[in-house]
Parts: sequence; structure tokens; C-alpha cells
Amino acid sequence: MKFGLDFARTHEEELRGFLFKAMKHGYGSEDKPNIQPDGLHEITYREGDWEYYDSWYGGQPYSGSTVIRCRGEGCWSMTYFGQTVPGIPQKPIFECLKEALKACDPAYPYRGPEYFRATNGLRYMNRWDDVWETQSFGFQGKEIIVNEKGQSLYEMNYSGGFVNLF
Repeated sequence: MKFGLDFARTHEEELRGFLFKAMKHGYGSEDKPNIQPDGLHEITYREGDWEYYDSWYGGQPYSGSTVIRCRGEGCWSMTYFGQTVPGIPQKPIFECLKEALKACDPAYPYRGPEYFRATNGLRYMNRWDDVWETQSFGFQGKEIIVNEKGQSLYEMNYSGGFVNLF
């Protein structure tokens, strides 16, 4: 099914709102992912015509994708790849990441906010290029987590946008 540019233009705010809600029920939530025998982790969230599906493989490094469906058809997708610095404890890093994802910006709900300080003192930073206003309706970004000295502990790149427009 092709959704078309009109769909993207008329539904982008609705999709952003749904994605913002879904992020609260995704990796940052207390909900446990469904783990498949091959190691795939999955989290889903549904509301009305919209469905959020986040899946990833691995721990270090890890790779995954998020897909949003409208009325059962894929209309938006994001892929990501990230890792922590080898040899350091991962638990505080992923505690920071979960807190940051729950604090995502409703205007840009791809990942966490631009800046966030976790309760454990680690700092999360997120930079993105948003081109929703153009015909591509896409984005790309990078999130990092640093310690109190500003040393990078974690990095993740992501990109995505509306699909099936043309």
C-alpha cells in the first residue's frame, strides 16, 4: 500500500503523538520485551489504528528497528545501531538510556530529549536533523551518554522517516 505525501502531511502530527506515547511503553518502560529463540527482543504498543513495533538484536553492539503501522500497513520506520565503550559497567549506562527515552520530546519523539541528566549522574545527549517539512519526511541523529568528566560511554546512530509515500 502506498500512503502518499498527503498521508504524511495530514498524519504527521498524529504519528508524532502516537510515537511519543509508544516511547513511554517501549524500551524505557518497565515492560519486559518478548525474547525470541534467535535472540530478537520485541516490544509492541497499540492504540486505535496505530501499532508500534520495536525489535533489536544483541547487547554489545546492538542493532534494531522501529516500525509504525497504520491500519496494519507499515508507514514509518527507523533503524539504529549502538554500543557502549568496551570494558565498563553497562548497567548504569542503560539505566540512563531508559530514563532519557521516557523523557523524550513530544515534538521530536525519535529517541530521548536533546539533553538529559539521569538520576545516576550520567548525561544523555541527542542530536538530530529533522527534515519532516521536506518531501522526504525523514530524519537522522546520534545519541551519546557521557560521564561526569564528559567521557563518552555510549553512542548510537539512527535514521528513519515515513515509508511507502511514492
